[in-house]
Amino acid sequence: MPMSRTGNMVRNMKWSYMGTLSTMILGFVVRTVLVHSLGRTFLGLNSLYASVIGVLAIAELGVGSILNTQLYKPVAENDEKTIIAILQLYKKIYRIIAFVVLGIGLALLPYLDVFLKGAENIDNAKGYYLFFLFNTVITYFVQYKFSISNAEQKNYINTNFDTISTLVMYILQIISLLVFKSYFWFLFVNSLTLFIKALVITFYMNKRYPVLNVREHYFLDDEKKNELKKNIIGGVANKFADSAINQTDSMIISAFVNVDALGLATNYVTLRGYVEKFTKPLLDNHGSTIGNFVSVESKERKVLLMKTLQLYALIIYGLSSLLLFFIATPFVKIWLGNDMTVTNDIVFMIALGMLVSGVGDRPYVLFKGSHGIFHDDWYVSFVSAIVNLVVSIILAIPFGIVGVYIGTVCTNLVSVIWRPFIFYKKGTDDSVINYFIRLIRNFVIVFMTGFTCNFLFSQVAIDNVFLEIIFRGVVVTVAFSVTCLVVFFRTEEFKYIIKLVKGIILRK
Repeated sequence: MPMSRTGNMVRNMKWSYMGTLSTMILGFVVRTVLVHSLGRTFLGLNSLYASVIGVLAIAELGVGSILNTQLYKPVAENDEKTIIAILQLYKKIYRIIAFVVLGIGLALLPYLDVFLKGAENIDNAKGYYLFFLFNTVITYFVQYKFSISNAEQKNYINTNFDTISTLVMYILQIISLLVFKSYFWFLFVNSLTLFIKALVITFYMNKRYPVLNVREHYFLDDEKKNELKKNIIGGVANKFADSAINQTDSMIISAFVNVDALGLATNYVTLRGYVEKFTKPLLDNHGSTIGNFVSVESKERKVLLMKTLQLYALIIYGLSSLLLFFIATPFVKIWLGNDMTVTNDIVFMIALGMLVSGVGDRPYVLFKGSHGIFHDDWYVSFVSAIVNLVVSIILAIPFGIVGVYIGTVCTNLVSVIWRPFIFYKKGTDDSVINYFIRLIRNFVIVFMTGFTCNFLFSQVAIDNVFLEIIFRGVVVTVAFSVTCLVVFFRTEEFKYIIKLVKGIILRK
């Protein structure tokens, strides 16, 4: 890997982690103050509306990630006309999306009562939803501007804007809760921060990248238009499935159980989210670098890339899933109290969902997306969305929250098993069977480590919760690390990762 790729990767990861760590710490404080100031019903309401808006965000249709990949080549070749044409198209599409989301969001307002089970006594509960709608719409007017910096592998610019605005917002939210104990002011400062952020982004990015200010209209040729059209259709399906999988759980829980139960479950989902915020940059910050790699390397080298991505994902998400399962409940006891915990089967399903999605799906999605191809497996996304809704709703009736998360895991498995059959061999000339053998091996490693640690913890009783967290964290980390080292020490993908790490260290 050329040093320029490594340098950009290091810078992106450095700023991403600094931002993630700082916002994660303040995020915990905000959630804690929210629970103690307003109660878990407002916590559940907050999670519900965030999920409703997440579903509305399917209007974005994955256009952002698609157009970003289309910029890799013209940015690398300094093809200014194509860059401007793509940016202008991106801007036009996002303006349309903003008004579509606004219209659909307002149309949903009279029907929100369906999901407000247990929150009937909250005054103006439906009105608070408008803040969430505004926050989503405002981002569509500026987010496209980061596509050019991301294509230059300068993702840290976007990261730094998000970090600063989030920290300011969290501080203002904490103050509003402590002073006013009002959910209205809690949401108002969020919207105000995002509005000011949009103004600053517009000024800064327009000045840094003059191509964003070009008034003359540029257009893509027919070949590029047709390719882009196919990818957008595929992106529609993929985005729809992602929203159906990741955003509808909260809506189903609030409708079939209640908002209070949703508040309890989302404590653990929030922990999973924070873990993923810390782990996702390890893979996602390689996106533009991998896009550069696949555009110039042979298919034989791409096999090594996929092996490396699979091992990388195992190390990141395998360990994270185990730590989440074994540490989440003791942590919640310290964080929010014993009355805010859930049963182990719910924790297991949440951790399993992260494992299947991270180890099973992320390497393939990143590999395929780096090729700029989104259209050839669109139907898998629709099937996955249907499976999630049907299974989650059916199982929510007898099993409650556990049933909803079982549906989500089943959906992830549909994607993990089906998608590689469509593109993997085409992208690498390698047998898809080899891909699945490695994947099954990776899952076995995680489950064997988990069973071993669970047996050990059942034999050792620790009364102090702090010591329990430390003990479990150390045991899980050591057991998983030793297992991976024994299995992978002599493999080419392990050696490749070590080579990359050495390159980063030496560069630093």
